[in-house]
Parts: sequence; structure tokens; C-alpha cells
Amino acid sequence: MFTWGLAAAGRGRRPGGFRLMLAPDAEGATDWEAPLWDSGPREWTGLPQLRYEGPALAPSTAYRWRVRMRDEAGRWGGWSEARLETAPDRWRGEWISQILPPAPCWRPRRPELRGEIHRNHFGALPALLLRGGFMVRGAVRRARLHATARGLYLASVNGEACNPGALAPGWTDYRRRIAYQTHDVTALLRPGANMLAAVLGEGWYSGRISEHAKYPAGHYGPQPWFTCQLMIEYADGQTEWLGSGPQWRVAQGPIAYSDLLNGEVFDARQDWEGWMLPGFDDGGWAPVSVRPIDGVPIEPDIAPPVRTTQVLAPVSIMREGGRALADFGQNHAGRLRLRVSGEAGAALRIRHAEILDADGALYSANLLRAAQTDTHVCDGAGPRDWEPAFTIHGFRHAELTGLDRVKLHAIESRVLHADLDAAGSFACGHAMVERLLRNIGWGLRSNLQAVPTDCPSRDERLGWLADAQLIAGTAACLFDVRGYFAKWLQDIRDAQAADGTVPDMAPFLSPAFDFFADGAAGWADAAVIVPWTLWRRYGDPGLVDSCWRSMAAWMASLDRRFPDGLRRGVGNNYGDWLAIDAGTDRDLIATALYVQAAAMMADMAEGTGREAEALYYRALEGMVRRRFCAAFLVEGGSLSTPTQAGYAIAIGTGAVPAGVRGAMADRLAGLIAANGGALSTGFLGTRYLLAALSDHGHARLAYDLLLRTAYPSWGYMIGQGATTLWERWNSLGGDAAPADPSMNSFNHAALGSVGQWLFEDAAGIRGAAPGWSAVTIRPRFDARLGWCEASQRAASGVVRVRWEFAGADVRLDFTVPPGTQAEVLLPVAPGAIGGADAAALAGVTARDGAGTRIAAESGDYSLLIAGVGLEGSSQA
Repeated sequence: MFTWGLAAAGRGRRPGGFRLMLAPDAEGATDWEAPLWDSGPREWTGLPQLRYEGPALAPSTAYRWRVRMRDEAGRWGGWSEARLETAPDRWRGEWISQILPPAPCWRPRRPELRGEIHRNHFGALPALLLRGGFMVRGAVRRARLHATARGLYLASVNGEACNPGALAPGWTDYRRRIAYQTHDVTALLRPGANMLAAVLGEGWYSGRISEHAKYPAGHYGPQPWFTCQLMIEYADGQTEWLGSGPQWRVAQGPIAYSDLLNGEVFDARQDWEGWMLPGFDDGGWAPVSVRPIDGVPIEPDIAPPVRTTQVLAPVSIMREGGRALADFGQNHAGRLRLRVSGEAGAALRIRHAEILDADGALYSANLLRAAQTDTHVCDGAGPRDWEPAFTIHGFRHAELTGLDRVKLHAIESRVLHADLDAAGSFACGHAMVERLLRNIGWGLRSNLQAVPTDCPSRDERLGWLADAQLIAGTAACLFDVRGYFAKWLQDIRDAQAADGTVPDMAPFLSPAFDFFADGAAGWADAAVIVPWTLWRRYGDPGLVDSCWRSMAAWMASLDRRFPDGLRRGVGNNYGDWLAIDAGTDRDLIATALYVQAAAMMADMAEGTGREAEALYYRALEGMVRRRFCAAFLVEGGSLSTPTQAGYAIAIGTGAVPAGVRGAMADRLAGLIAANGGALSTGFLGTRYLLAALSDHGHARLAYDLLLRTAYPSWGYMIGQGATTLWERWNSLGGDAAPADPSMNSFNHAALGSVGQWLFEDAAGIRGAAPGWSAVTIRPRFDARLGWCEASQRAASGVVRVRWEFAGADVRLDFTVPPGTQAEVLLPVAPGAIGGADAAALAGVTARDGAGTRIAAESGDYSLLIAGVGLEGSSQA
């Protein structure tokens, strides 16, 4: 699928059509007179995207494509160009590793170098050093290294690192598929002898995953493996392929062990100087163990790489004797980079934690079996820069011990997460709300790793489906998550059982995690919710196509198990997880989510031309809704077991008819008032809570919950010093004492689902059609914010909204990008709307109940809205 953006601006601008071409990119010169494919002039269809319809592309080949637009007056603009390369047609390298001894362990080159510091009770393996030489026979036009691992790798050519990111190749179910990365190494090759090298760690393949001792290391295999292939395209037009194989050599190096959960031990005395370069004497190294490429697909990595995106300096360092405690001021996921020196054998030990205890020491009880401890052993030489290679930690504070023998020259923390492009911005006149969105952003960045995790710190870090689906909408408001979630949806498909059942997490480890195989309501439903969220956001029918069989199989499994439409006793059914009021009927929640899933399936079927399926799922939606109402709804719009979460979920999922939702929102508001103005919802209920109120006449109450600072609330977390969101509303109690450490993360993303409400309701920007070819602008004004502004990148450009109180009036400025239709909904009568552009919009303005409905084409607009009032918020 080709996609592009639109750069035009101005009132009434809209696309009229486009034309797209693709041609081989030969030595940077492209023959556009004879392209491989020319779409010809096409009429505008609503979104800047087009599926490729030309002849099959050659493997491992560079192409250029270009597109130009025709505007509303029939005028053609200039061409915009981009480049692409196709994947190789087959894999030419072999899997290589070490030949394991009877008891795999770290083997120092001199016995006296072994010490207590190298021991690990969790059985982590040392990282391996792999090297393979090759010859370059002439001038190189283009060279590409394709590399991957059953484990984690760092690749280099002639001593120059070429990894695009950290923790490559990420985590997949290695029994189903393995992702590879492509590295442009053209500039790293030289005529004559060259050297390919890799450091190989265990990662998720044979390293520790999750929390329980009964889930030992070695889930996928007992040791890691590496494979690569190198394509060299010479200036004379010849192409040569090289691959990893028996000619490579292997040794253990300075990393005595490396583990994602427990940390890394690096002994600089064991480093091999120059081992990544040609000419190094590897006679003492061992031959590699070789395995042929098996039937597991090795596929191009479609996810953005995990990278260092930011560097944090300590905001304070407290020193006492040989110990220092560094505070980086921000809970985050990453690892330290240090410059250190010391006598040979002197060790610096670094422990990481999210908070400090009452005595000012690291609080590590909530980390459980995740040691989060790194160690650097000095070699006696000058200062060395060092950063762990194959681990990551969730922390704000780091304790360094051993500084009586080791000199610390420099320290910084390198923030690691999936490198996602920004897609939106939000700001307002309320400091706590701005802090809340920053906390949400940090929580997302901390947990959007190789898979979307629940937390980056304790011994869990799994791809729980509920956490991901709850924050997918917020994540899409802040970042471009197309490739990221597309990869993870493949993990879900790989985890899905033959009968269509979806487990609670992906990737899924069977039999280790079989307890979680029977997908819980709100967890397994991510198999439908996330594709629908991405389709609505980006309008890509290809994403729906890739997930359709999986989604249909999941829905069929529900139909077989619950033919009467009532989803009772499904899976683990965690209910409204970690709710303060845990009394919400779990079958009510499950059935409501069944209604929502059927509606989403019908939406996607209608939007992608699946007419028969659309009719089926729309009928299923109606049937399950009727069964929900018969089982859980009593006269007057009340639930049989009324709770905040029950009402919020029933309204937000569409489980009750539209005519009932206003009365239910009134009852929800009554429950909140009876609870002292506080929420009591957990993971699932909170996702729907504020919108259920603001969409049905209770916007001021929604703001009350947003702005609340007493427990329980987002403001309470911030008041306790949180720089991310917590797992529990009471992760820290009023006495600043941590909650139950058996499940208490201080960096969880799930309760950050409120971020979507900030963009969609506080600012008022909502997509009204797939790909946002149409948008709704419906801000909820509240004088307590003072002002609010936000931007959202739609397929055709950027939607912007800014509103600000001026006395009892509000000035509203908004931008609609070209090719996008906007409907503006305001809480006042048409006569109360003035300002610079009121006259221009007069002909497309209509009364809508007590408010006003305006149709706006592309352009910038400024309105003055009278009579909103300082005392409250927009209720329309």
C-alpha cells in the first residue's frame, strides 16, 4: 500500500485526483519515461493511498516511486518521490552458535579471573562473540546485511556497528516466525579482507521470561542462534551473496551473562581487542555449531526499531563512601551509560528501582524476581565507556556501589523504546492535566517495547492483550503506531489456537502459560478492538484484510460457546481488573464486549466491501444487545447490579440502545456523587468512564474526575510524585507506603486510556470516518482549563483545535486539512456564534437541539462563542 500526505493549505482546498508511478532505481537514476508501473490519472477516493497494481517486483531490488496531486480546479502539482527496496527471495545463511559444553557457563580465559560476581542463580548464559571474514573484489555500488537471531544480536562490519536499534530482532513466537533487520553497509565495506561480527545474547529465546520459577529459562531453546546474509552489488553490475556458516568462529567474551530481567555482568578483562576487525588472530576460538535454516519463516521486520530516543542526566547524585544514589527525575525504561576506570578486578554494581523507601533507599520489593542489576568489572586500563548490551530496566533511581575502587567519570540514562513518529500534541492551561499527559506519554514510551508490555520493571513484562487494547487509542493520538501494532497483531495471530480462541497475551508461550490460553473478556477481544482502532485511524483496508480470518475465527469461537449471546464464564474473566469496587458482574462485562466486537466487525466488513459478513455481524450485534438487555437491564435504564464500571461499559460498548444511554449516564453520575465524587473503576471501566459522562450531558462531572486530586484519581498519583501512571490507584497510599508488592508497578500504561478523552473531548477532535477523511470537532469547554489546544495528524493532513476563555465567552480556532470534511458541534444556539469566520460559515450552520451544527470544508477558522459561562463546562 502506497501512502502519502498532503501539503496544500487554504480555505476550500481539496484533492481532485492523483497519479502514481514506480520505476527501478538504477544508480540513483530513474527512467520515468518508461516506468515499471503507471497508475494513470485517478480520481480522488477520499484517502491518499493506493494499492500496488503493477507487475511483480524483483527481489533485493531498489525502486523509486513518485506521486503528484490534482487540486479542486484541475491543476496538477509537482512530483514527490520516495524510495523502497524489496526483500530477498530466500535466506542464504545458516544458523550458528557455540557447541554447548555439558554445563553451559562462563569460561574465563584465565581461571583466576572467575569470581563470585560472575555467578548467577537463574542460569543465564554468557553472550557469544561470532566472526566471519570475506573478501570484497572491487568497487561496491550497494551492500545490504540482513541479520537476525533466535535471541538478541549486535552486528558490525569491520568494527563499525550497523544495528538500526537495540534489542534486535525483538520478540516473536520463534516457533512460528522470526523477524530480520536490513542494514545498509555500503559505506562500511572496503576492497580486500573484511569482517562480519556479531555479539549474541539470549533475549527472549532462551533467557528468562516472566515471573514464576516454574517458567525457567529456555522457553524456545537452550541457547541462542544467529544468522545473516550479505548482498554485495558491485559497480560492474555483478551481485554476490555471502552467509553465516561453518567458516565462522566463536568465543565467549566480556559479558559473563546477560538477562532481560536480571541484568548484565561485563568483565572488561575478558574483552578481545580488535576481534571485530580483519587480521585478528582467532586461532584460539572454536568452530561454530551449525544448523540449517528450518521451516520457520524468516521475514522482514515491519515494526519500528527499539532505539535510544532520549538521554537523561541525573537530577541529583547523593554520595556516601563507596556508594552513590542517582535520581534521573523520571520513571522510564532504559539503561545506564557510564564512563568508568579502576584497578583490574574492581567491580561497580548498579541496581535500579522505580521509587525509594521511607529511609531513602532503593525500593525493590515490587520487582519480585527481577534483579535489575548490572555489574561492570574494570580491566585496569584508562576510562572506558560502557552500556549493557542485552538488558533493559524500568527505573528512576540507580544505586552504584564499589565507588571506593572504581572512579565514575560520567553517567547518563539512555531511554529505550520503539521509535515512533509523533502524531499529535496537546497542551492546556491546567498544570496538572499537562503533567498527566506527560505521564501518559512516558508510560507509553516505557511499555511500547518489542511488544506492548504491562510494565518495564518487575518480572512480568508480557504482551497482555487488555493493556494494549486499552491504550491503543491514546497511543494513536500521540504516535504513528501503524507498523508497531501491525507487527503485534501478527503475534496475536500466531498465538491463536486452531479453534479460534485467543489467549490473554501475545507472544504466547505454551505450555508454560497454558493457564492463560482461554482468552478473558477484554483481553482476547483485543484481536478485534486493535484492528478496528487502527482501521478507523488510518483507513488501511489491507490491515483489515490481514486480520480478517483471525478476527472471524475468534468471533466464531464465541458463537460456538455462547449461542444464546450471553457470554458467561469465558476464560479467566478478570472482570474490571483492579477496580476499587470489584462488584461489577463479570458476565455483564463479557457480554457488553461481545456486542462491541460484533459492531466493530460489522463496521470493518461494511468499510471493506464484505457485504454478506456485514449483514451477519450487524445481526449478531443486535441479537447480543437484546440478550444483554434482557439479562442485565431493568426498568428505567438501571442495571441489575449497578456499579460505575457496569454503567460506563454498557454505555461505551453500545451494549444498550441509544435511547437508554442518557438515563444510564444519569445513574452513573448518581453513583459517583454517592461515592463522594470519586471514581471506583478499574482497567476496563476507566477506559469508557469519562466519555460515557461527557457524551450524555455530564461533561462537567467528567472534568471533575479528571481534575480531582484526592484519592482515587490521576491527580492523586501526580500529587504523590508520580512521573508515569501507576498500576493501581493506590500504588502508594496516603502515608506514601507502597501497596501489595506482589503486583504493584509504578509504570503501567492501562489507566492512561484517559489520554484519548483529552484529545477527543477536552480538545474535541474525533475521527468520523476511516482514515479521518471526515472529522468531528466537538470541544468540551471548561473554564478550569482556561485554554486547550491539540493537533492530530489525519491521513490528509493535520487537524488543529484551540479554544480559550475570554470572560464568559470562548474563542475557538480550528484547522481542517485539505480533502477532509469537518462537522463542528457547539453547545450554543447559532445566534451566539460570531467572530472572523462566522459569516463564512452562516450558510452551513444549523440548529442541533440546544446547540449548533456547522459543516466546514478545509481551511483555518476563528469563531467567538458567546454565553458559555465561567461557572461550568459544555454540556452539549
